[in-house]
Amino acid sequence: MPLDLRRYRRTEETPRPRRRAPPRWVAIALFEIGLALRRPAVIVLIVLAWVAAIRWSDWFITVTQGGLRADIVIAQGERFFSRELLGLAQRQSVFAAIVIAVVGAGMIARDLGTGAHAFLFSRDVTPGRYLAGKASAILFFLLVVLWLPCCLFYAWAILSSGQVDSTVFRMFKADIVPSRLGMLAAHLGVVTVVLVTLALSVSSFARNAWDARLMFAALILGGEYVNLLLGRFAELRVFRYVSFSYCLSRVAPPLYDLAPFTTETWVILGALGGLALVLLVVARGRVARATGAA
Repeated sequence: MPLDLRRYRRTEETPRPRRRAPPRWVAIALFEIGLALRRPAVIVLIVLAWVAAIRWSDWFITVTQGGLRADIVIAQGERFFSRELLGLAQRQSVFAAIVIAVVGAGMIARDLGTGAHAFLFSRDVTPGRYLAGKASAILFFLLVVLWLPCCLFYAWAILSSGQVDSTVFRMFKADIVPSRLGMLAAHLGVVTVVLVTLALSVSSFARNAWDARLMFAALILGGEYVNLLLGRFAELRVFRYVSFSYCLSRVAPPLYDLAPFTTETWVILGALGGLALVLLVVARGRVARATGAA
């Protein structure tokens, strides 16, 4: 019986579609986030930040439920909720600065000090993508420590504004308006931009991660010291603008009070925006120079 070769046709294997790899900057961000979350100190700081936010919210709930005297609210006026929201954002900003000092200030310095940047830039990673990955990792921790607690606090106030039957709550629930969320986002956005750009630029100048953390802390705390020292001298108060918290204290109240911006407010916002842009350009230049990339 003749052999039918047609039954033994060569079959080609169907190639499996390749899984698309994430962009380089996403991989860098995920690596930095995973590396930071392995450190117990970072977990402790995040837990402390959330405990502080919960305690602040618990006090607010106690007041609105009538557990405390209404004198506290009446003394502060109709803007009680706005001031509580501002106080929460300011407190969380302190925790955010501490977390960024531990996590983000040493990201670039660690790579430059250990030579890890040579491996990264040999795999089609540009300075822009490299900085985008590092900035995304910092933004993740700011989201966890700063943005999420404040937004949840605001959401709770919105959801309960029509359900809580309390004289105290009815007095200030008119202040819980959707436009307040935009003001909160503007305030947190200023804090985020300054902390991210400052951490990246400091890290690109430092020789190692510890030097970067110390430089970041020195810039933040040094500004606070100047603010406290010069606050007693009227003729030297102009130098208080080197303090990040002082600048925010001049910008945040008009935001939360929905008041028109003064010339000083616009100058501070413009200066902070220009400073952030300069710091970002400097950080990219330092990274490009260290790696020999254009």
